[in-house]
Amino acid sequence: GFQAVNKLGIQSPTCINYSLGKFDADTVNNFALQNGQKYILDTLQKLSAGFINEIDSNLTKLSLRNFLIYCNDAAALQKNLSQ
Repeated sequence: GFQAVNKLGIQSPTCINYSLGKFDADTVNNFALQNGQKYILDTLQKLSAGFINEIDSNLTKLSLRNFLIYCNDAAALQKNLSQ
């Protein structure tokens, strides 16, 4: 990715797989299950699946350049954050 950024002359890329640390999904899942909140997990799964399908669809029909632009578009970033 960084080689492509250099070739394209992009000054401040946004890394789409950047992580501040390991997310402990087991702790969240266990808490939700123990506190009668399974419906939240189910809703999150449905929303996430829809966004993943959208990403997969764009991955197969867009060039690498356009896919990276799509992933870094404000609307796509907001949609990802809202999931």
